[in-house]
Amino acid sequence: MRITKKVLQAQLDGLNKMINRDYVLDENHIYGGYCLTVAAGSYDICGRRSAKEMYSYLEAAIAFSPITQGYQRFDVDAMGREK
Repeated sequence: MRITKKVLQAQLDGLNKMINRDYVLDENHIYGGYCLTVAAGSYDICGRRSAKEMYSYLEAAIAFSPITQGYQRFDVDAMGREK
């Protein structure tokens, strides 16, 4: 599977819905790849990572979010996408 910005953005959108946040995916390959920031862009959530590393990071964040750990919402699937 090829990891593109579109794939990462879909994962992040699902995570944002699950944890009720407004994180933004910042892409800059000159500085090392992708980074998660707060919507204002002034605070980094994690350091820069390659696309594959960011994919794994977001997968883990979704897997360990409170929704997938404690209870299941009925209006979203396991990836956080609306049904």
